[in-house]
Amino acid sequence: MLSDDKVKKNLLIVEHKHLNPQNEMKRIFGSRVVQANENNRRRGRTGKSGRSTWIVPELISWTRHPRPGISMVVVETTPGYQVFKYVHSQTYQQCQFRFLDAVESLNPENIMMLLNQEPFHVDTLLQVSEIFRLGDDSAMAAQLIERALFILESASHPLFNITTGSCRLLYQQQENRSLFIALFRHILNVGQKGCYRTALELCKLLLNLSPDDDPLAVSLMMDFYALRAQEYSWLVMLYDTYEPTKNLSMLPNFSFSVPLALYHLSNGSGQSNSRDKRESSRAAALAEELGSTEAMRERADAMLQRALITFPGLLMPLLDKCSIQPDPVVASHAFFGPKAQTNQSKGLSQLVNLYVGRCFHVWKEAGVMHWLEDIVKKTLSEVDKNNPLVKEGEEMRKVRYQGTPMAIYRHILMSEIRTATAALPPALANTPVMSYDPLPPPDTTCGYTRPKSTTQQPTDSSNILTTFFRSLLPNYNPDDDANHVREQQEGAEGGGDGEGHGVGDLRASVNSLLDAMRDLLSNLHLPEPPGNEADMSGDDEEHEWD
Repeated sequence: MLSDDKVKKNLLIVEHKHLNPQNEMKRIFGSRVVQANENNRRRGRTGKSGRSTWIVPELISWTRHPRPGISMVVVETTPGYQVFKYVHSQTYQQCQFRFLDAVESLNPENIMMLLNQEPFHVDTLLQVSEIFRLGDDSAMAAQLIERALFILESASHPLFNITTGSCRLLYQQQENRSLFIALFRHILNVGQKGCYRTALELCKLLLNLSPDDDPLAVSLMMDFYALRAQEYSWLVMLYDTYEPTKNLSMLPNFSFSVPLALYHLSNGSGQSNSRDKRESSRAAALAEELGSTEAMRERADAMLQRALITFPGLLMPLLDKCSIQPDPVVASHAFFGPKAQTNQSKGLSQLVNLYVGRCFHVWKEAGVMHWLEDIVKKTLSEVDKNNPLVKEGEEMRKVRYQGTPMAIYRHILMSEIRTATAALPPALANTPVMSYDPLPPPDTTCGYTRPKSTTQQPTDSSNILTTFFRSLLPNYNPDDDANHVREQQEGAEGGGDGEGHGVGDLRASVNSLLDAMRDLLSNLHLPEPPGNEADMSGDDEEHEWD
């Protein structure tokens, strides 16, 4: 029988065959269609890099490049894991300083020039990717994230094996954070393509980097990708394994998603049709543990009822998002009424809104909705009987969720689920948030110190994001800031005439900016590595993971 530590490690082991979204897309769309698209992407590639990569496959002409100035070293070795950190060379440090100066200068030419001169600078790629995403060019945004991941993985230490679950990176170390941010955005990108199993595997990878801190709160979305990938037994076993130490039942996403997974398992879903032998064996082991499909259904019913009692403020937003009119008896009952939401703390409301905004799709299935309706009625019956769990849940909500950890704020900001971002506190909404490093931790450490910058800082720090984005527009003029404020004041006094013209100019400017960046990226002449192939292949560059 496996020890608890062995079970935990097995659950979070990353299967590298599931890291490539192309494999999943072949199962969805067929090999012929995906292969044609893959051939187009690889056309013109110049050769292989010094080592293989698993997070992102080798892409077009990105595979031959000089060392970008990033490397990785071992910081600490323990019996259970190793701690690593990225290191920036002197040349890369100077590039990082130039990037920070470009961001703060509010001059679009500076960041464009840096991207042209340093196409492998990771933070520039992350920042420009976000600009393309804001411009609705998700394909280019995703490519830039993939390029950043390719660079970071290529620079990793030979012992940094992403599949074992025993390699750690400290989020407080500034040089490490680019990998966390790029992985999170990559998860969102592959998930939007419908590659949910790939996204789940990437979630495991991201959580393994810092499982105790979970600095981007990846645990808030693992359940969603597990449900969409039909990894039902894996999700239940994850919950059962970590609940005693992590109190996963205190998170709305696990409280509702785990009983939903059990419901599907009780109906035979995700077992016989699974092509994954490991998932099939997990489902068989879980069925043996619970005894029968009837036992699974009983547990699903009990867990969902407990979730509704613990988080009554989630039901109505979920039904509303699913466009379902609640039963009159349910709608009129005080337990699920408006007070269930208004009495929630802001921290709990953020978790509820995040779950509803992300996971409502998995509840829209007709059979699932009928099951939910049945359990809601049974829950109200228990409420009317003054079940002690009702009082217990009420007291728990008063004590917990009084503050929101910074990791959850980062998660909400990067996920950009409207129902969740709308509930962010004003103080956070007015805080500068940069795409390459959102909400850095207060105990940040860095291996080097930035020289005092001579760049003129913006006077209104609360508008730094707006000003920075406007500064990227080709027709930006710093003198326009004062005129913009003056025009807003005059418009408030005299009406809103001319608003459409301003919006049109803004859209035209954004399109002009994105076109210029696309042209730049498509015409980048990547420098050849100095010397020959051997010059690229230091000991840490040649290693291929077995």
